[in-house]
Amino acid sequence: IEEGVLVGCVLLHPERAGAPNAGGGRLFQMAVREDRQRSGRGARLVRHLEAIAAERGVHHIHLHARSAVAGFYDALGYTPYGPEYEEVGLPHVSMEKVLALPDPNGTVAAQLGLGGLLSVTGPDRRAWLQGMVSNDVLDPLPPGGRYALVLDGKGHVLAEARVIDDLVREKLWIAVAPGTEGRVQRHLAGLLVAEDAEVAVVPDVTTVTVQGPLADAVARSAAALCYVTHDRTGLGGLDVVLAAGESLHGVNLVHPRVLDSLRIRAGIPSYGSDFGESTLPQEAGLHAAIHWGKGCYVGQEVVARLGHRGQTARELRHVRLAKALPVGTEFFLSGDERAVGHVTSVAPR
Repeated sequence: IEEGVLVGCVLLHPERAGAPNAGGGRLFQMAVREDRQRSGRGARLVRHLEAIAAERGVHHIHLHARSAVAGFYDALGYTPYGPEYEEVGLPHVSMEKVLALPDPNGTVAAQLGLGGLLSVTGPDRRAWLQGMVSNDVLDPLPPGGRYALVLDGKGHVLAEARVIDDLVREKLWIAVAPGTEGRVQRHLAGLLVAEDAEVAVVPDVTTVTVQGPLADAVARSAAALCYVTHDRTGLGGLDVVLAAGESLHGVNLVHPRVLDSLRIRAGIPSYGSDFGESTLPQEAGLHAAIHWGKGCYVGQEVVARLGHRGQTARELRHVRLAKALPVGTEFFLSGDERAVGHVTSVAPR
C-alpha cells in the first residue's frame, strides 16, 4: 500500500501441520497495479513473503505461473517442473523454490506418505525371497536392512527394496516406496508356487525419513515397526516405518522436496523419477543392489549378461547446468533429430 492505494498483493497458503507436504506452501494471487509494474515492486513483494514464510517454518514454495511471466519467477530463483498446461484459459507452468537447505551438520525429517511396507512370513520365507530379489538375503542381514531390487523377467526394475530381518516376530520386512506396496505385493504373490510363505501389505503405517549425521539416534528414539538404512541426501539417514497414531519427536519436519533437492545435488537416483519399470539396474547405476555370486533370481539372466558385456545403451548421468530445465526436456546432437537423452530430476534452487 502506497499513500493509501493498494499497489500490489501476494498470498501464501501453507500446508497444514502433519500433512505429507508439511513445511511447504503455495504462492498465489500475485499482482501489481499495471501502472506500477516493471518497477521492482513485485520482486520485493515476493522476497518479503519468502522471508515471512521462512520465519514461520515454510521451507518450500510452489506456484502456478502464467507462462508469459515465468521469467519473472525464474529471476527470483524459482525452477519450472512438469509440462506446460492450461489454467483459466491461459498457458501455465508449475514452479518451485527451496527457501533454505538444511544445515549439513543438523538433522531433518520429512513425511514420505502412507504405506511402504510388506511382510513375508512362513518357514520358507527366506529361501523363497532369495529367488525374488537381486541381492543376498540368506546371509545375516544388517540391522538397517539390505538394499535389493525386485525385477521382472526381462531384468527391468519393478521396485527398490530394503529387506529387514525381524527375528522377534519371525518375519522379513520389505520396505518399498510408499504407494507402491500393493503393486509389489501382487507381483511377488504371483510368484509363490508351493512354498510355505506369504507376502502381505502391512496396513495403517506411514513412512518418515530422517536424514543427517545424527539421524540414527533421532530415528531410533521412536517406537517404530522397523528402521531402514536409507541415505536419501548424501548426509546419511534412516527411514522409520510407524504404526498409525505414532509420531516422530525431536526433529523438524520439512517439505519432501527440500530433501529431494539435496538428493539430486548428491547424485542419488530415485525410483519413479530417474528410473523405473523400463530401466535395467546398470542403466541407473544400481550396482550396490546386485549380488553377483548368488544363485538364480527373477531377472538374473539379463542382469548377468549385461554385467559381463559391461556396456549399456543408455546410462543415468548427474549433470550441472547453467539454467534449470523442466523435467522431460530432451537433448539432441547437432544435426540429429533423434533425442539422445532427457532430464529426469531437477533440484529446486
